Amino acid sequence: MIARDFQPFSIIQDTGFRDFVNKLNPRYKIISRKKLTEKLLPEYFGVAVNTLNDMLKKVSYVAITTDAWTSAARDAYLGITCHFIGETASCFNLVSAALDAVPILEDETAESLKTILSAVFEEWGITDKVKCIVTDNAAAMIKAAQLLKIRHLPCFAHTLNLVIKNAVKCKAVSSSSGVVKFEALDDENDDLT
Repeated sequence: MIARDFQPFSIIQDTGFRDFVNKLNPRYKIISRKKLTEKLLPEYFGVAVNTLNDMLKKVSYVAITTDAWTSAARDAYLGITCHFIGETASCFNLVSAALDAVPILEDETAESLKTILSAVFEEWGITDKVKCIVTDNAAAMIKAAQLLKIRHLPCFAHTLNLVIKNAVKCKAVSSSSGVVKFEALDDENDDLT
């Protein structure tokens, strides 16, 4: 429940949760936080990693999405997610799995991003399977994909967001032909540029 529903470890100490479990089964003894963090979650994580490794061994191609972000504590990370078509007994399905969230300890250059991505691909055994990488439009991300010799696609949602932000900064100007034209506003004083 904690892993699947992204619940905090402290939930097992919450009075409401304990009362709820007690109402379901008064004989059930809730595990300690220590057992949860030192035994059960590492075991669950190990099973999840092994399952994902087994799935990745069976696929020929994967796509990667990645994005750099900064935490509230001002620490920078690169999130890396893998996507592929998995096969179950009777059908195919899209599988997405977070591979890593790597701390970015140096400047976010194309070379540093390439190094991080290469290490994660190697760790998961997918170096030769990555066929496409989807990122924002940051120059360093685009260049990192080029350095890796992997096809780069810009994130559609990110691009659409940029278009909408720019459109909001525009002013409609009518023309004599009846076609509406837009002119960009200057960010500093809203003058037309």
